[in-house]
Amino acid sequence: MTGGGAGSAGFPPDGCGDMASDMQRASHCSWGGKKGGMEIRRALTILCVGLLFGCAGTHPSGHLGPSEEAVGYYKEGVSLSKEGRSEEALSLLKKAVRIYPDYGDAYYNMGILYLGQGQLQEAAEAYTRAIEINPGDAAAHMNLGNIYMRQGRLSAAIHELEEAVKLDPAYGLAHHNLALAYYLARMYHRAWDHLDRLERLGIPPDPSLRDAVAGALHPGGGGPGDKE
Repeated sequence: MTGGGAGSAGFPPDGCGDMASDMQRASHCSWGGKKGGMEIRRALTILCVGLLFGCAGTHPSGHLGPSEEAVGYYKEGVSLSKEGRSEEALSLLKKAVRIYPDYGDAYYNMGILYLGQGQLQEAAEAYTRAIEINPGDAAAHMNLGNIYMRQGRLSAAIHELEEAVKLDPAYGLAHHNLALAYYLARMYHRAWDHLDRLERLGIPPDPSLRDAVAGALHPGGGGPGDKE
């Protein structure tokens, strides 16, 4: 899978509401406490996702592609995924990777299905394997970073999201989520930088995140409050 540029990776001006159907929203996270003025539970509700079932058609360099049988299982699994038949789809995708262990697209789609079921660890393992096979898959890096953020692993989340925007500098969703990760890590100047990059891509940042970062940088109208 690929990240997509400013057009395909954008999100609605009022945040990410239109993307809620792609997977469960991060509002189910049970973190408590506050950082920088916004509750962490509230902050994670604006975690943007951009998950699409499909095939990037990429295979490791020097490797033969998957067999016809593996491709058949993969395509049927993706078809069932789109129909909401997750368990059947997972079973077929697992068959595909048993036949062709380097089937990165199958692992990517398994990650989407596991996320939809709330199985974060299994999703993380699927995306990790997808990245091992296709290190240049910006979308897999972003989705893995999203999982780490929901697990409270901010350093790991930032690493994956930085990799996503390095691979695709116009990846709007990744810039948004990286800004959120930096905000939660109290690295407010870096969060602001990625919100600024969004605007330069022509994508309006989520207003609540922008206001929270601005308030953290200038508490009470004072100087920056960045923690590096």
